[in-house]
Amino acid sequence: MFEYADPADIIGLVLMPIVSLMLFIKEGRYNYLHKTNKKSERIVATILLLGTILSALYSSYSNKETIDTNIKAFKNSALLKCSNGLQDILATKKNGWHLSKHTLYKGDNIVNIQKCTGLDKKDFQELN
Repeated sequence: MFEYADPADIIGLVLMPIVSLMLFIKEGRYNYLHKTNKKSERIVATILLLGTILSALYSSYSNKETIDTNIKAFKNSALLKCSNGLQDILATKKNGWHLSKHTLYKGDNIVNIQKCTGLDKKDFQELN
């Protein structure tokens, strides 16, 4: 599932436990379960950790749904508007684009299918 996660989510998953631990370091020792630690502090740290994990899972699920929808649309010969960071590209099977896992390619152009949106005929006519 994490193959669909954004890099920012992965960084958050790595950094949030470190930040949570830093909130509870007292006098150079890990103090999360120490008696003097306030219950409210433990609750806040737990909520931060769970929130980070759940947001990364939701983001991964949402990205997976987008990718699956775009792959299905491409296989059904729909027109996709994709962005490779430099330009917007109209991709479809009919104009020579090919699908390889989560990537569309045609010649030297390569686009991650997650960066695409399906276009209706009305949207296509507005572009032209």
